[in-house]
Amino acid sequence: LLHAQEALQNWLEEHAHDENNPFMKNPNFGKGNPKEKPWIYNRTKWLANLEKNKDKYHFYTNMTDPKFKPYDPKYSGGLNPTTHEKMDLEQLDRIKQGMTGNLTKIKDFLNGLQANEKLPESKEQITMSMGKRFTVVREMTHETSAFTEGLTFGNGKLFESTGLKKQSRVQELDPSTGMVIRKKAMDSNLFGEGLTFVPVENRLYQLTYKARKGFVYSASTFELVKTFDFTSTTNEGWGLTYRAKTHELVMSDGSPYLHFWRVSNPGIESRPKLKITRQNGRPAKNINELEYYKGRILANVWYQDVILVINPDTGEVEREYDFSSLWPKQERRMAGADVLNGIAISESLETLYFTGKNWKKMFEVKLDGMN
Repeated sequence: LLHAQEALQNWLEEHAHDENNPFMKNPNFGKGNPKEKPWIYNRTKWLANLEKNKDKYHFYTNMTDPKFKPYDPKYSGGLNPTTHEKMDLEQLDRIKQGMTGNLTKIKDFLNGLQANEKLPESKEQITMSMGKRFTVVREMTHETSAFTEGLTFGNGKLFESTGLKKQSRVQELDPSTGMVIRKKAMDSNLFGEGLTFVPVENRLYQLTYKARKGFVYSASTFELVKTFDFTSTTNEGWGLTYRAKTHELVMSDGSPYLHFWRVSNPGIESRPKLKITRQNGRPAKNINELEYYKGRILANVWYQDVILVINPDTGEVEREYDFSSLWPKQERRMAGADVLNGIAISESLETLYFTGKNWKKMFEVKLDGMN
């Protein structure tokens, strides 16, 4: 809920002086200093008044408009925020029902976040030497021209970021077939990299390889919301994921370190970078695509058919899954495909999507010991 409140405040900041913002239509807002965060000055008083009079009205917009009589039995709600006309009780009931439905969605959303924080019951130490420790649930298609750098899932949709200059793009995939639904090309001089979905904002955050620039898009429209600059150990962008528990973006840059940014301040480290150590005690070099899953960070390693399971608090690699049999290298080379890269959760949270650069296949997989 605090994350949702932060998202609301970010929205208000972006639309603070938008004449179509219904909050700004209320003369009570902004008294004192209307140019600086006007909702802050009256927020406590506004909420207290709303609670005190909740039985008299349901919708609190333009209550002080001279054309509005707040205690008129027929118009006990307020003004329509779109048309600014009086609303009768029937309209208000519809709004109330809609709000109730949204609250149900919020509860389901929060339950989903909580489920993705729940650690697996199994404490089994899985290593590369154990061989195949996963099950392919199904195989789907994948666009062979997609040089996959990021894969992420949210709101029932699967999104992908592709790399290479003049070929980089953000696109939505059908999670049941892998087919491309829509795409947005990047500037030809940019090399797209890691991508993650932030549910409280319904936004996609994307890295670039060497430009030290990130992009934020609306997940609904692919409209560019904002850009940000970043630095890291190598000053490159590789993988990106979202950790709901701390409301942080976690990024990799090909080094043995993970970097952490607050969602509200991407590109600026919110805590010291974390060194990742493999099960053999050596630094985890070439950490690539990332996904947050069951309280842990899953990671691809460039040019290795392995999936690392990383403790985001300690940097310890707790498990290493051998993925050499998912689509063997010899078969991939014959098909003109590149390395394994791309991990995303699924709707059920019991399976994950995996693919690679220029792969013609995408797989839905269940990891042993992670359910």
